[in-house]
Amino acid sequence: MDEDKGTGADPVFSTICFVERETSEGTTSRIQYTLDVRPTDTLNKPAEDAAPVGAGYSG
Repeated sequence: MDEDKGTGADPVFSTICFVERETSEGTTSRIQYTLDVRPTDTLNKPAEDAAPVGAGYSG
């Protein structure tokens, strides 16, 4: 039986987080963030689409 092995781009897990923020004017906004975690071949090289998150880390 052939099994679907997936690809290197398949996430190990994925989650969605909603953040609601209130402005100084009293209005609120709701922002959706998605986190996809997948394996990488190197520990020190960030993924091509990684964004810097501060203190030298990327995500």
